[in-house]
Amino acid sequence: MNQKRANKNCKDSPLQVPYSFTIQHFQECDRAARVIQDLFKNETDRDIETGCHELLVNAIEHGNLEITLDQKLSLIQSGSLLTFLEARLTEQPYKDRKVSINCEKGYYKNKAALMVTITDEGEGFDWAHQIEISQKACPVSQIHGRGILIAKEFAFDDLKYNPCGNQVMGIVYI
Repeated sequence: MNQKRANKNCKDSPLQVPYSFTIQHFQECDRAARVIQDLFKNETDRDIETGCHELLVNAIEHGNLEITLDQKLSLIQSGSLLTFLEARLTEQPYKDRKVSINCEKGYYKNKAALMVTITDEGEGFDWAHQIEISQKACPVSQIHGRGILIAKEFAFDDLKYNPCGNQVMGIVYI
């Protein structure tokens, strides 16, 4: 995880908001989500860690690696998803792409809020359509396609996407 810190020699000082960093691989999603939860632990009891993890995995998988939901389903059914993901992370143009994360406390629509902005380097997606789909009841047997719903239900009061869909802001009102 690439981090921007004021003093790189001071490893034990608490992180301060605003805080920005980047990740590139799936293995970094857990730690990044925990860092974000820790940043806001005194501000909210919402499960920001779970929501951020879902959004970070989506940013890498569907954003930077440009894997569609249909592709993912096919790869899951064939048992080759992990192999495909590992290979794609080594190919151009995907291998150098990063996910940028910015965490801040401020105001959104005149309300005090915690904001986590996640930006990938992919082409984006039709977020309005995906949100509509994710709001419908998902069968328990469905093992993908629920990340946005999980992020909205457990972590954030609101999710705002940029027009092309390669950036999401998770908002928790405080």
